[in-house]
Amino acid sequence: MFPIGANLNFRWYGISGASYQPLYSSNLVNWLPYDGAIAGTNGPIIVTVPIGSEPSKFFRFKATY
Repeated sequence: MFPIGANLNFRWYGISGASYQPLYSSNLVNWLPYDGAIAGTNGPIIVTVPIGSEPSKFFRFKATY
């Protein structure tokens, strides 16, 4: 993950047949989906998140196969 301008980019390689759901939280307790699920393609996946005015935001990814 790295900031570019006013965005934060998450990058990873997705496995074909797997589905990845980005989740976010402001308190590490209540997690909400960020956008839709992403299908793995045996290639790079990039999720771009605009940097907002929130004091903090946490991310994690849920993978299903």
